Amino acid sequence: ESFLKGRKIELGRNRELKKLYKNAFSWAKIFFNATVKESVRFEAFELEKNLYSIPKISTVFKKDIDKVLSKSKKNDNVMLPISSSQGDFDFDNIAFNKEDTAIVDWEDYESKSHPFFDIEFLIFNTAMYFYGTKKHLESFNKFFSENSYAYKITNQYLDDYCKFLKLNKDMFYLMSILDTAKIINNGYKKHNVVPMQSKDFLKALINLYLREVE
Repeated sequence: ESFLKGRKIELGRNRELKKLYKNAFSWAKIFFNATVKESVRFEAFELEKNLYSIPKISTVFKKDIDKVLSKSKKNDNVMLPISSSQGDFDFDNIAFNKEDTAIVDWEDYESKSHPFFDIEFLIFNTAMYFYGTKKHLESFNKFFSENSYAYKITNQYLDDYCKFLKLNKDMFYLMSILDTAKIINNGYKKHNVVPMQSKDFLKALINLYLREVE
């Protein structure tokens, strides 16, 4: 990695965020087109099974989960394209200059995945570290506050990516919630802890989804 031409993102700067998204989303589209294989049906039941498998869900949290599951049913049987995922599409693994984008750290690569997986890692890891606070969720909530530049620019690029995939943005959030539930239940490969592994993050993600779809 130290020999790559280019540089990594400087968090906390809006112009840098736009550069990151421009390069990363362009690369993700190329990667999708190069690796897309087939399609599978989204099943709301799988989301329900994984969410209800999480231990010690509070009654209040369960009410929000029930809202998500109710809304997810309208997307039951939506066809999801299957492509490869880099597996750790974190801002810290993306180097860029004026001409090229270099993606490093491929140890979590998957040959079969859904096309939102890498984008989840990109957006949510950036959000949790963007403002440099000691608590990841403070940064996440500030990043996604409705009047923030970060939220607006994220929506702009996410809308464009969903249009590219011919899927609605609901599916991005539902797959993000499903993946987070799986990570909470099973861990993430050989990593002991990843930021998306806490119930507090899942709560924040569900609140964001409910805000976005209502």
